[in-house]
Parts: sequence; structure tokens; C-alpha cells
Amino acid sequence: ITAATHGDELITTEVLIRLIDKLISGYKSDARLTKIIDAHDLYFVPVLNPDGFVATRRYDGAVDPNRSYPYPGHETATPSPSIAGIIHLFEMIHPAGSIDFHAYGELIMYPWAYTHTEIAEPYRSKFDALTAHMASTNHYTYGPIADVIYVAPGSSADYYFWKSKSISLGIEMGQDKIPDPTEIADYVQSQEESTWKFIESF
Repeated sequence: ITAATHGDELITTEVLIRLIDKLISGYKSDARLTKIIDAHDLYFVPVLNPDGFVATRRYDGAVDPNRSYPYPGHETATPSPSIAGIIHLFEMIHPAGSIDFHAYGELIMYPWAYTHTEIAEPYRSKFDALTAHMASTNHYTYGPIADVIYVAPGSSADYYFWKSKSISLGIEMGQDKIPDPTEIADYVQSQEESTWKFIESF
């Protein structure tokens, strides 16, 4: 699970750190969270794009990092430095699934992003059922990235699914990249049950 691919989306890091804290705090005291930890290998990257995060900028250098992944038909695209790093981790661990947290829009999205063409079955049905299950907790809109937001070539979800059929999602949380601190608890709550359901699906 990654956050701050876009360095100006500060709420994503705050939410992910708080979810990690809930998992750690609940271990051995909460049966559900204990099972989530014991039954899965979990990897968290709270700040994927550190240079952009420090500068509160969307970009990694001069590049939009979530448009720099290779994708079908553009296999030789050059990833930004931060994306090259996360691709290296991906190739080491070959995750069964991933979430890349973004802000904002209240969306739970799956491939494809680079085209309106639907992914093949049985993957389409699996993605649709999982994202509907997750959206039942926060009433987010769900569906293929190109359909629910816009065509976005070079995204994380497309790359991971394309390379290994990883169940990979992009989530646009809330309505602000840097909300008022009083709203943070609501942002965390909007992702908590959804995230647990995602992990439990594996």
C-alpha cells in the first residue's frame, strides 16, 4: 500500500500512517487485526515520492510519477526516479495486490487507465466485486480508472496488473489534498474498513 505518489497529496500519507498505527496497536488485542497481520505479508510505503512530498509538489522532478510507468504499447517508457524505485520493490516481492492512495475524488478504481477497453474476464468481475465490496463501506464510486475519472496512461494499477495480474487499485480519497486537521479522523475512517476488506480478500 503506497501513498504520496503525488507529493502534494499530503492526506494520503497521514491516513496510511494512521492505518499502520491501528494495525500495530490492535495486534494481539483485536482478533481481526491480529489475523490480518498474521495471515499476510504487508508492505507499506507512506511516501513514495519523497522529493515531491518535501516540496509539496505533484511531480517527481519535472515528471508526473503516476504517468511514468510503462504500459501496454509503451513498454520502453522511462519511469521517474521514485517510480523506478517502487518498480524495483514490486519485482522483488511480486505482490498479490496493491493500493495506491491519492487525493481527491472519492473513487475506488481498477485497470485499465490507459484505455476504455475493458480488462478480460475473469479479472473484470473479480475487480468489480471487490471494489463494490470496498465501496459499500464508504459509498465511493468504483470502476475502471478510464471510465470513472479519465484516461491516464502510465499509472501504477495498470503496470502491476499488466505485469503480474496483481489486483491493483488506485483510491482517490476525500475532497482535498491537504484538509483541515480536524477532518483527518474522518478521512481515516473512510479508508479503514475498506482497506481491511481489501487485505482480507487475499
